Amino acid sequence: MIKKSIFFLFPKYQYIILCIGVFMSFSVSLKPLSIIIFNYIAILFCLKIGVVLHELGHLLFAKLAGGNPKRIILGQGHEIYRFEVSNIKIILNQNFKGGLAFSNFNSMKQIRLRRLVNVLGGPLTNLILVIIVYNICGFDFRFILGLNGINFFSALIFANVLLVVISLLPYYVTQLGVKLPSDGLSMLKLIFSKEKNISFNRNDLFEAYEFIEAKQYNKGLPIYEKYIDDKDMEIVAKMNIGLIYSKINRVEEAYSIMRLYCQ
Repeated sequence: MIKKSIFFLFPKYQYIILCIGVFMSFSVSLKPLSIIIFNYIAILFCLKIGVVLHELGHLLFAKLAGGNPKRIILGQGHEIYRFEVSNIKIILNQNFKGGLAFSNFNSMKQIRLRRLVNVLGGPLTNLILVIIVYNICGFDFRFILGLNGINFFSALIFANVLLVVISLLPYYVTQLGVKLPSDGLSMLKLIFSKEKNISFNRNDLFEAYEFIEAKQYNKGLPIYEKYIDDKDMEIVAKMNIGLIYSKINRVEEAYSIMRLYCQ
């Protein structure tokens, strides 16, 4: 568990780069390069801090908009740890690249506005942190070139501004094997989509996730089957139906549906 947690923060090659930087710091001629390396590692670390804050921001703003925060997933790949805080499940996966935050809304009243608040909460939280740190500590762009020593706070500002820009670009990203819209694309969809597409309540999908995790597959299966013909959720539904079939010894059916999913 300790080893997995260590490599959750940084992959092996980044630890190697850090060690190289430490070694260089003992040389007068190489010390400027070591400072660049340390600032580079600081940016990577601050990006991870920013991702956590970004996902927490989604949950916080969902709560402010009348939603129910459900879970945060950090990273991709194999699950290494999970815990629960205030009924919110927090799941850490092996490769800490990006994250997801899930909330649902029981009431469909003003759902377009409330979901916009939910989506905007991630980048807005990063931006608030940038404003606070900038006003307290300032920002020196020269830190990237190692011209002003190691500057953690400039790295923190740089990383969070980068996250704001990236999250607001309209594109699709693949998370956990599923193609999902970025925050920017989600906001565009919310603004220009028809009301019926926004107000469609998919709260039962959260129950289906819970049933799979609790190994209550026969309760989760009929929920996913309702979404087989849903354009937006078809892939997720089929993928999880295939998973459930494999768990309840319906191997041939699992193979058949997963083969269609992979085509």
